[in-house]
Amino acid sequence: MPAYKNEKRGSWYVSLWYHDARGVLKKKKKEGFPTKREAKEWERIFFESHSQVADISFPALVESFLKSAKARWKPSTWYVKNRILQTHILPHFQNMTVDRITIRTVEEWEAALVASGLKASYVRTVRALLSSVFNHAIRYYGLSSNPSALAQCVTRQERKVIAFWTLREFQQFAMTLRLPHHIIAFYLLFWTGMRVGELLALTWEDIDMEKHLITISKTMYRVNGEDSITTPKTANSSRVITLPRFLIPMMEDYKRIATYITEGRIIPCTRSALLRELHEKAKKAGVRDIRIHNLRHSHASLLINMGCPPTEVADRLGHANASITLKVYSHMYESNRRNIADKLDNLQ
Repeated sequence: MPAYKNEKRGSWYVSLWYHDARGVLKKKKKEGFPTKREAKEWERIFFESHSQVADISFPALVESFLKSAKARWKPSTWYVKNRILQTHILPHFQNMTVDRITIRTVEEWEAALVASGLKASYVRTVRALLSSVFNHAIRYYGLSSNPSALAQCVTRQERKVIAFWTLREFQQFAMTLRLPHHIIAFYLLFWTGMRVGELLALTWEDIDMEKHLITISKTMYRVNGEDSITTPKTANSSRVITLPRFLIPMMEDYKRIATYITEGRIIPCTRSALLRELHEKAKKAGVRDIRIHNLRHSHASLLINMGCPPTEVADRLGHANASITLKVYSHMYESNRRNIADKLDNLQ
């Protein structure tokens, strides 16, 4: 179909008819293209993405996949996945049709990612996303099999070592903190195990001082420099956390001060600001420099070393079930198993 020029605006547009997935004839108009060539290219990809055969171009498949995923994913997740697709997947497959992508093609692509210096764990994350795209093609475009799922993994699964602080390391770090909102922020992260987005979304309505409870019902994320509040990461992330008693006087003192420094949210800063503070003060305290998410791991380690069972740790962290907790922290529980064996030996 031809492209048309909007003489008043000086831009191009396309107007077309197509059949949707249910076979219903519909009309589509898309405006605002600076050139006729760009208008025709958009029309080509649009028709391909509504085709019911697997010989569509890979860019058209990705566009269809992202459109479908946008209704299911949180905006922050969509943003990250889209960036991975644009950076590490599309450049390699952009000139191919889906039915011409083979197992060997996928293995060569993955080998190129490894050779570029990306971490093995990240490469596996990227490959899992590619596999999801092909599953979309199987479901909607008649692709017979998923070449990513059938290809051999170039990277080897290695045991991930989780960094965390001991209680002594956290105490050394905490002694260097000066601003009230930094003190409360890092104390809450270390002593509750909440995610940083959950922390930054907290308001005073979420805190029950009398019952020592924090209700986690939302999270904050940042995309393109803008902060947004949404539901937690998963359904199980919505939870109630019991605070240690010693934190209550600190929270009450901070609330009196916070009347003058906060507007709505308890912690009036961004994730990047907390991360800068973490790195700066960790260096000053002479402790290991860790990621801000590792404070969550530090809390989990604290609970495990106290002898808390996986079910209790899972409930506090907001995991769907204890199997996830065991998968992430299995190495920590292994040391506990040794302690149990030693205690049994002492009974003899």
